[in-house]
Amino acid sequence: MTTVDEILAVFRRQRVPALFVSELAHALQARDGPALDAQLEHLTAAGTILIADHGAPDPHLAETDLRIVAPVAADRPRPDAEAAAADAAESLWNTWLAGFLRSHRCQ
Repeated sequence: MTTVDEILAVFRRQRVPALFVSELAHALQARDGPALDAQLEHLTAAGTILIADHGAPDPHLAETDLRIVAPVAADRPRPDAEAAAADAAESLWNTWLAGFLRSHRCQ
């Protein structure tokens, strides 16, 4: 099972404030999706990470996991850390969505 330290280390190694769950799973070489989901749920409940879920911008992506994970900094006041994590997740989503909409054409 993936530990809290392993999950948070991915963000430090990659020097990013947020990742899609699929990117995190790839970085962790996680093969057990349900186990990773359970660990992420535990970390969310503990306030260690924030998970932002977004609806699919296209019906072809309806089954795609578009959740974004952002760590909540332990060394900052809780409201500020949560706001920063939410901003990081939203920024990643907006960047990804802009690229998707710029290049995708349903046919």
